[in-house]
Amino acid sequence: MRAAADRLVTRVAIATILLSGLVLALPAADSGASIPNDQVTIGVSGSVTSMSSSPAFFPAFAASTHDYAIYCKSGVNVVSFTFGGVTPSTATVSLGENQAATVEATDGQSYWIRCLPHDFPVLDITGSASADPGYYLTGNLTGATNGSSSTYAMVLDSNGTPVWYQKAPGGAVNVEALPNDTIAWIQPVQPGHPDHRDAEGCSRTD
Repeated sequence: MRAAADRLVTRVAIATILLSGLVLALPAADSGASIPNDQVTIGVSGSVTSMSSSPAFFPAFAASTHDYAIYCKSGVNVVSFTFGGVTPSTATVSLGENQAATVEATDGQSYWIRCLPHDFPVLDITGSASADPGYYLTGNLTGATNGSSSTYAMVLDSNGTPVWYQKAPGGAVNVEALPNDTIAWIQPVQPGHPDHRDAEGCSRTD
């Protein structure tokens, strides 16, 4: 099958996550950013039997699920938590984009809630109940036509929750894990770009 002309020339982007075994965290904030990006810890006594937040996180809480995310707005977001089975039963924190709150229970369990950037694409996850455990590396090629979302390379867990991501101007395809805790992806070059070339004679196998 002959490749489309806008896919011949590509650029490879590489991000070093500096963490072993894909125990993933958050991308670093710009050095000049005024929005906080340090982790906020919420300590609770007991075992968490239920948890909810406003604005709401996803997926729905389960004691065996430890990673969650919130679609945050630009700037600082006030997030209110309600817990069952622990004290205190409520907590309110301020989270900046890319910041995370961790709920640390005295039974040794911890739960990460990540505040996704305001332009993170809204994900439509299906089939997560039957997904194999592990991490799924993916990205999007285009943002929203109204400019409300951008393109990102991302790592999702088996629930479809982003556990690592990085903005990828121009789109991200073939996102993959490389040795030494590195993630790489291909940035397509569109027609009209100075680096674009004719794809005549090039082929690929679907």
